Amino acid sequence: MKEEFLKSYNPKMVEEKIYDSWVKNGCFKQSKDKNKKAFSVVMPPPNVTGRLHMGHALDNTIQDVLVRYKRMQGFNTLWIPGTDHSALSTECKVVNMLREQGIRKEDLSREEFLKHAFAWKEKYGNIIVNQVKRLGVSTDWDKIKFTMDPSCSEAVRKVFVDLYKEGLIYKGKRIINWCPNCKTSLSDIEVDFCEQSGKLWYIKYYLEDGSDYITVATTRPETLLGDVAVAVYPDDERYKKFIGKKVLVPIVNRRVPVLTDSFVEKDYGTGAVKVTPAHDINDFEVGERHNLDIISVISKKGTMLENTGKFAGLNLKEARREILKDLDEKRLILKVEDITHNVGKCYRCCTDVELLISNQWFAKMESLAKSAIDCLNPEHLKGYFKDKTETEDPSVDFNEKSFSKGNKDFLTFFPERFSKIYINWLSNIRDWCISRQIWWGHRIPAFYCKDCGEVTVSEKDLECCARCRSKNIYQDEDTLDTWFSSGLWPFSVFDWPEKTPDYNTFFPTSVLVTGYDIIFFWVARMVMLSLKFTGKVPFSDVLIHGLVRDSQGRKMSKSLGNGIDPLDIIEKFGADALRFMLILGSTLGNDIRFSEEKLIASRNFVNKIYNSARYIYLKVSENLESLDCKSIPKKLYQEDLWILKKLNLVIKEVTNNLDNFEFGVALFKIYEFFWDDFCDWYIELSKIRLDDNASKGTNCGNTKQILVFVFLNILKLFHPFTPFITENLWQRFTENKSGFLMLSKFPEAFDSADDSECANNIDIVIDIIKAIRKRRKDLNVPAGKILKEIFIETNNPEKIESCLVFVKRLARISKVNLEKSFCLDRNRGQFNTIIVGNMKVFIENTELFNKEEEILKLNKELKEAEEELEKALNQLKNEGFLSKAPRNVVEKIKSTKEDLLVKIEKIKESILNLQ
Repeated sequence: MKEEFLKSYNPKMVEEKIYDSWVKNGCFKQSKDKNKKAFSVVMPPPNVTGRLHMGHALDNTIQDVLVRYKRMQGFNTLWIPGTDHSALSTECKVVNMLREQGIRKEDLSREEFLKHAFAWKEKYGNIIVNQVKRLGVSTDWDKIKFTMDPSCSEAVRKVFVDLYKEGLIYKGKRIINWCPNCKTSLSDIEVDFCEQSGKLWYIKYYLEDGSDYITVATTRPETLLGDVAVAVYPDDERYKKFIGKKVLVPIVNRRVPVLTDSFVEKDYGTGAVKVTPAHDINDFEVGERHNLDIISVISKKGTMLENTGKFAGLNLKEARREILKDLDEKRLILKVEDITHNVGKCYRCCTDVELLISNQWFAKMESLAKSAIDCLNPEHLKGYFKDKTETEDPSVDFNEKSFSKGNKDFLTFFPERFSKIYINWLSNIRDWCISRQIWWGHRIPAFYCKDCGEVTVSEKDLECCARCRSKNIYQDEDTLDTWFSSGLWPFSVFDWPEKTPDYNTFFPTSVLVTGYDIIFFWVARMVMLSLKFTGKVPFSDVLIHGLVRDSQGRKMSKSLGNGIDPLDIIEKFGADALRFMLILGSTLGNDIRFSEEKLIASRNFVNKIYNSARYIYLKVSENLESLDCKSIPKKLYQEDLWILKKLNLVIKEVTNNLDNFEFGVALFKIYEFFWDDFCDWYIELSKIRLDDNASKGTNCGNTKQILVFVFLNILKLFHPFTPFITENLWQRFTENKSGFLMLSKFPEAFDSADDSECANNIDIVIDIIKAIRKRRKDLNVPAGKILKEIFIETNNPEKIESCLVFVKRLARISKVNLEKSFCLDRNRGQFNTIIVGNMKVFIENTELFNKEEEILKLNKELKEAEEELEKALNQLKNEGFLSKAPRNVVEKIKSTKEDLLVKIEKIKESILNLQ
């Protein structure tokens, strides 16, 4: 017994059941046919810090559209899912959770803390997996990876050890970004710069003999206690007399030199800057160039150090206040200026970042960055250097490089403009601080001997010292930056360094989908590390999408309270509606706005697909088993040829759009074809054909076959975007005999209907119907009124003669006359003329309206408009009113007067025409 086709679609009854059947039947697994061309994607691993947000929903939807499309095209697809341990972010979450339970991290051992962290990972990792599943992603869940899985950890250790042995990883004292709240170092890209108001203090630095002074401008007077020099620009005439002399640092009276360095901006402040190598990156580099001392005055707690005398132990705000007080008492502050400047904030907790000298692990980036630039699509490089007004980079021989789309030797960004961000960052890169002072993450594989001081890096835990064989050794307490392990993701998921069958088949991967906010966090590092350790670009194409913003265009965040859980949306509207809303009208690289109105429209459209399916099913269900819905019958009516031509065209265009990653354009074209061509026209045309044949006792199986054939192809086109409803409807129409829709073949263009003149005739008929409908609407002719007779003047009446039944039924006309030359003088009455291409449609005016009634109606409208105009004119003549009324009220009345004048002229013209 066939399952009942319910009147309305309920995604809750369908989606989870279908997803379970896909997983149970292995639909997401790679093909057993190894001759198929491979297509692979690795999921950007979401952090196990909590639930997913709308950005993840967009990211995963784009990937799933692409993977489902490629799978249906016959590729051997593999999409590997996973999650990221997200070191600092997760540790902060766990610390906060423990604090709420009355437990301090400081009271736990490392092992005890890690047990809590892994419990957090299990809980939220599972929540994330379930969220992603509800979205409908077709990943192979048997291959799910976590960045701290044993195989990933093995890859991390090997990369660290190899880079260390090659001299590309080192430990040393350098200036780093430090978060006093998280109590860890940060890399440069983990610092968010926020614009905020501040002050610029102009402070006098007197020569040691007190005869003169240099005015130094600074935003951080609390760091002057660590000043070791004053710097000016080399050719700055204002300060030539000071160069080479000594000045006294205020308060501490330290004698420091006045030197020149080209990093100084002559036009900023006074053109003279204090040099504090311990607390400013530029100053640190000046100190290295001039061999200056380094004096630290700020601790890792964000307080003043013991060497600052009476300021020791003060937090930085207190220290600033006290130092400014001293400077003011000594009359050393020349002036104070209000400014707006960028302040570095921790990307996780938003605490002001301090620049401190610290003993950390670093990775040398210069050679890695160069290789990552060299592998870029040559067209991107040409565009970049052209924009920089340079002819070309001398290190790149463009002539020797050939490029084609999907070329795995090169890296291509979509849209291309994001390659400039990539090149710019790599071109100005500094050594990467890779050590973090936290417990959650990959522990640095460096071991120290307490007896002989030997430092050893190893891929395995050491039991004794490599030099003296002492067992009195300990491992470095620090962990690696999250992005170090994430940078290995494209090949560590394949259990590299082992050359597994999956690695040999699917690496390099095909496409990376990610947001523009992590191009340098993640994309650049994956490219650098992959080139270094596999010799290959990890993916050929990088698709950059924008952010999902709220309806007001704001970034979604907890602080604004506008964040949305995708699961809540799926519960209310269904996954298909969410996916449809995210993709329709979107373009790569651009942000999209989320709104409930769009979701409602998307849900309604999903219901439209269901309702059209239900209509078709009820029409053909009795004949479904006998219909060959996979092929086109030989006998076709003109409307059949027309819809096949339209289908053929949309298949070609959508295939081209998807091949070029134009997902929003592709979906919109399918949407238009389904709604306009198929539902509004072909279904309506087929109804007439089916009804006429039924009245004659004819089965009309060919029309039913085309109806189902086209609809099944529509389901295939929609499937990558709306997988659940399309799979559900596919199983109904194929009665579970044709396997899963997701494993069927994506539609391919056919040529049988492309040149059909008959198909073009239907376009002409549709234009005629549209024109008549519009004229009826313009003249307020009741929708149900049937017009007695119309005349169509055309040079080729034979083109549309056989289609007049459609004009009659859909334009609601009793009789249609075709004439090669319609003579108005010869025919009775007055006619309303409609131009349709090179044809004319004539409808007698009495068919459309009663002239006397229409004139009475217009005269009534004219009288009302003239009365309104008189009222407005009287107000504008009233001087008392004009002097007292608000300006906007007066302007509104003037605007109303002008509108009424135009309206009155139009009404008079209409009356004249009727008369």
